Amino acid sequence: MATNNQPRIERQVLLFELDRRCLFADCNHHVFIGLTKQEAMEYRGFECSACLRWNDDNLIRKDVPEWWEEIQANQDQAVH
Repeated sequence: MATNNQPRIERQVLLFELDRRCLFADCNHHVFIGLTKQEAMEYRGFECSACLRWNDDNLIRKDVPEWWEEIQANQDQAVH
């Protein structure tokens, strides 16, 4: 019996792409963020890929119009 020694990589479908800028005035780097549905539900910000500083951020309806109500409901449950 042959065995397959190749690593197994878990894959998730990216559903959302965000286009943001670093909020720090001395950086202002353009950042693209890809999120799965689960990551979108947990999204609270991003680390800038240039300056490596954390940027607090939230999704807005325009970012995820098809999933807005579901994401909001999930975030409300997480708070309680």
